[in-house]
Amino acid sequence: MNILLNPELEKLVTEKVRSGEYETPEAVVQEALHLLLEWDAQDLPETRDAVQRALKQSERGEGVSLEECYADA
Repeated sequence: MNILLNPELEKLVTEKVRSGEYETPEAVVQEALHLLLEWDAQDLPETRDAVQRALKQSERGEGVSLEECYADA
């Protein structure tokens, strides 16, 4: 598989290899994909739970309006 990266990402991969942190560009991409899988597995269920709790709170009238939210900021 060949992957094209924009110049900014290509530079990042090159810098990671030059630093000695990774041996090859493929190793950089593999690590990034492994981290993405971990992130998805950890955060998605927690995010879904938080959204469900917020929806239930809103249905009970426990929420605040957007105007109130921004007024407190």
